Amino acid sequence: MKKILIIFFLALLNCYSTEAETAFDPTSPTVLITGSNRGLGLEFSRQYAAAGW
Repeated sequence: MKKILIIFFLALLNCYSTEAETAFDPTSPTVLITGSNRGLGLEFSRQYAAAGW
């Protein structure tokens, strides 16, 4: 039973990692905003999200 669960878990991880790699576009612009839960960081996050970043 443990072997089956381990195999299932590894297969599940493999599905998610492949999906994330294909969704990432290295040519698109990237922004890192820290402190985005309030103040200027929150406003920057909202503005970038509205602009499609």
